[in-house]
Amino acid sequence: MIEYLGIGPEEARTRQDLVDITGYPDRLIRDQISKLRKSGVPVVNFGKGYYISEDPAEIRKFIRIEYWSKMHDMRETASVLYDVAGVMEA
Repeated sequence: MIEYLGIGPEEARTRQDLVDITGYPDRLIRDQISKLRKSGVPVVNFGKGYYISEDPAEIRKFIRIEYWSKMHDMRETASVLYDVAGVMEA
């Protein structure tokens, strides 16, 4: 997958672009991008497509938008559900 991703925002490719180029299904594209990120490849997407970023500030911004906000939301949801479960046991 890495060979299909450009470097920098001017090289951004949408998931549909990647599906068309590779012939892979969308789910596989998403899985491969996730694996690249987990291996340390800074693949970012700010709504215009996926690309590899070499800009540390841009990578931090992506992490803040993509991951920290989702983790906060999941923590909040889990807390509410734990409270519900506690009420149900009482």
